[in-house]
Amino acid sequence: MVLMDPGRWLLRCMPRGWNPVIVIIGGIAINLTVGIGYTFGNMLPYIVSYLRQRVDSSLTKGAMLWLHAASGGIPFTMLLGGYLEKRLGPRIGAICGCVLLTTGVALSYFTIKMSFYLMLITYGVILGVGHGIAYNCTLICAQRWLPNRIGLASGLIVGGIGCSAFIFSPIQTKFINPHNYVPNKDGFFYQSDLLDRVPYVFLLLAGIFVALQLFGILFLVNPESVSEATMPSESNDENEPLIVHDNEENAEISVEVRDVLRSSTFYALSVSLACSAIWVNIASVFYKAYGETFIDDDFFLAMVSSASSVCNALSRVLWGVIADKL
Repeated sequence: MVLMDPGRWLLRCMPRGWNPVIVIIGGIAINLTVGIGYTFGNMLPYIVSYLRQRVDSSLTKGAMLWLHAASGGIPFTMLLGGYLEKRLGPRIGAICGCVLLTTGVALSYFTIKMSFYLMLITYGVILGVGHGIAYNCTLICAQRWLPNRIGLASGLIVGGIGCSAFIFSPIQTKFINPHNYVPNKDGFFYQSDLLDRVPYVFLLLAGIFVALQLFGILFLVNPESVSEATMPSESNDENEPLIVHDNEENAEISVEVRDVLRSSTFYALSVSLACSAIWVNIASVFYKAYGETFIDDDFFLAMVSSASSVCNALSRVLWGVIADKL
């Protein structure tokens, strides 16, 4: 007796036109956890204060940039994510990424008590590898479900990453600093009850991640046919897609790696991405450390991160829609 995939079974129980919506919602759920890197800036004062008081008194806030840089291999692990997705499918590939990401966060409960360098490995390297794998698997799957709206599909998936801080920055701050303590003039927290809660936030985040990832992974499956991959608004009725491509249009384009490496467009896009990512990462990491020099409200600074993440997410979706129109 062959057991049916539970995610596939649930999708078959729903109107076919809504299947892409459900799959993309699942992908967004996973990417809410993948985007935890956008809360590095919110966590920086807590992490460095804990490390200075309990582990290494010589650490400075500048050292925290290395924590973010340790996850800088994400673009390369995205290549691994694409390979795993092609060989194992989006679900297995995403599971590999999610396990690494969540394990890195959970292990940080232990490593933050031991060494800054171990923290670099768990909350930097391992998290970054998981990020790249899970992100690419969900992105590719979403694009397959919306072949006529690849920009929208991509925008929604990366919008989940952008919106991560909207959820997790307030959770982190409310958990670690419920009394809205203000750091000392040197920019560090010294309240023992606040510092005691810092390691436990990683376990809290890991628990939330598991719940979101299990939901998302359940529905992370490829469409069984081209006609299945259609949004509700694209259908004349429940069973017939509005747009049907011929075989030539549906032919998969295969590009060899060596051809990509010979392309000037590839290098132009890479340089453009690197240049834009530098200032974004610096701002997202140090915004709170800078803000605390003249704003004595930790809750407010967490909400700054939360509000900016909403704009981040909406802009990604907007540019995806625009890309579909061009």
